[in-house]
Amino acid sequence: LSLPFVTSLMFIFDEAPAVFHETQLQDTGLVMMLLFSGFISFGISLSSFWCVKSTSPTTYSITGSLNKIPLAFVGMVIFDTPATPSNVFSVLLGLVGGVLYSWTKQKHLSKATKETKEASRSDDVEVDIEISSRSGRDVDEGAKPLNHVTFPHSSFGTKTPVIGYSSKQSID
Repeated sequence: LSLPFVTSLMFIFDEAPAVFHETQLQDTGLVMMLLFSGFISFGISLSSFWCVKSTSPTTYSITGSLNKIPLAFVGMVIFDTPATPSNVFSVLLGLVGGVLYSWTKQKHLSKATKETKEASRSDDVEVDIEISSRSGRDVDEGAKPLNHVTFPHSSFGTKTPVIGYSSKQSID
């Protein structure tokens, strides 16, 4: 997003010739690494959007925060940073917050799943209607229009109408 702004500043302050004649920018390996880095960053952005779409912005944010906790711990071990009470408290507070969020979310999801299962146990709903073609004749000889529509439950809890013609008078 800042590329147009930086490019315009390059031309305003007459730095463009110096940038374009930089010898390191002529190196194919560097250009390939810059392009590779750009593609990887683009992929990370797409996966971030997918995660937010699949979960929620709050879950994505909590996950982003929780991944810093192991990093802080590994940083203390690798760089031999002393474990002060404030460092330990910060790591523990982050862990407790993440566990509490996960537990609350799981409890909410299990309650919603239980309610969905109870709602899906009810019988199919049938509605009496009359179905006929525009000409008033059946679709083919011997086929009788169904007198009712059944709304079966799907695995997602939605009801989809099933309408059709049959040579029998009942739905199998």
